Amino acid sequence: SLDAASLTAGNSINASTGEVTYVAGWSGSTTITASAAGCNGPATTTHVVTVTPTVSIAAFSPATSTRCQGA
Repeated sequence: SLDAASLTAGNSINASTGEVTYVAGWSGSTTITASAAGCNGPATTTHVVTVTPTVSIAAFSPATSTRCQGA
């Protein structure tokens, strides 16, 4: 399962495979919780995935410059 904020944002998880699908533009932390029932269960564990936003580099302004050698 995914945390409430991730689900509210539109992210989803395939309960059978655990594959997480993120919506375009998503950035932030997602807590994925896996759980299992069985002989010694139930048991749960979590994994946190942090998606960072796209990094951009500011353009040089001006695009060219002149410097004197030894200056």
